[in-house]
Amino acid sequence: MAQKTILMTGVAGMIGSHLLDDLLAKNYKIIGIDNLAYGKTINIEHNMSNPNFKFYKVDILDFETLKILAKM
Repeated sequence: MAQKTILMTGVAGMIGSHLLDDLLAKNYKIIGIDNLAYGKTINIEHNMSNPNFKFYKVDILDFETLKILAKM
């Protein structure tokens, strides 16, 4: 079965960071975005070296960047 990729918003928030941990443990590839208005990078820094996780500081309203990230 091919590895599934998820584009996840709010990844650095409390709920998002816990969901990230769970999905990485299940071998998903995660492209995580957060504008860090409420989220904190400390919530996800233990995952930054994971090859299945890429983090981008992007606002959900930045549609052009989101389109590019969704194609990765």
